[in-house]
Amino acid sequence: LGQLRLVKDANESILLISWSPPHVFRGIPITQFQDFLAKVINHPDSWMCRDPNTGACVTKLQGDLSRNMFDANTHLIFNEVACLDFSYAELCTDYGPANTFISHAWSESAHVTTKAVDHLSELLLKRGDTIQTMPGVDDR
Repeated sequence: LGQLRLVKDANESILLISWSPPHVFRGIPITQFQDFLAKVINHPDSWMCRDPNTGACVTKLQGDLSRNMFDANTHLIFNEVACLDFSYAELCTDYGPANTFISHAWSESAHVTTKAVDHLSELLLKRGDTIQTMPGVDDR
C-alpha cells in the first residue's frame, strides 16, 4: 500500500503529508536508468569516494568510469532526493510497475552496468519491445 509520511516542524505542527508508493510500483523505464548511469559518470563535480577494494579515499573526476552506485548515493542521490525523503524514482523518473527486474551491484561501476543495460536494450529491441515506455528497473 505504500508509506504515508507526516512531516512536522519544531512545534509538532504537521507541515506536509506525503504518500510514497510501494517499491513494486517504482520501476523506471530502461532509458531513464541509462540516463541516470550517464549522469553518474558525467557529473561535473569531483567526488571523494571510498575504494571498494581497499577502503582508501580516492578522488573520482567527471568522466571517471569507476564511479559506482555507492558513489552516486553519496554525491548525487543523497544531495538531490534523499534529503526530501523520497526515492530517486519518485522525483526524477516516470515510475510505474516494473515488468522486468534488473538487479545491479552497488559496487560495480556505472560504466559496466551501462554496458550490460545497453546490451539488454538491444536484445529487447530485436525482440520487438518498445523500451522507451517499458518500466524496467525496480528502484528500491
